Amino acid sequence: MDSLNAPFGLTLRRLPDFIPFRMGPLETPCTNSSEIPKDLVPLKIYPNPVLDIFSITCSSIIDIVEIYNINGQIIDNFRLINAQDHYKFSTTGWIPGVYVVLCRGKMHQVIGIQKLMKL
Repeated sequence: MDSLNAPFGLTLRRLPDFIPFRMGPLETPCTNSSEIPKDLVPLKIYPNPVLDIFSITCSSIIDIVEIYNINGQIIDNFRLINAQDHYKFSTTGWIPGVYVVLCRGKMHQVIGIQKLMKL
């Protein structure tokens, strides 16, 4: 790292240049339910397609739900406080399109991924 001289006797350090992270399309090499990776749990998202409110049912405890648009940009996220097996979410403010719902567990590991369509 380079050091830079700054006013008032301070020394600044230049951080290395970082390549901006952009999430690419999520691809699952699965062709049927028997090929779903064993570390992911099945999510039930309904109604799908959705107008205003959708629900998620999962057998594992979900800590965080992240919503990505088709370009891989995060558009919404929810930190869940009360452990349940059924959660409801609003799509207010979302434009119609295809989204990816990514659910994370208590240790922030991905526990489930599913596509969602907003009408």
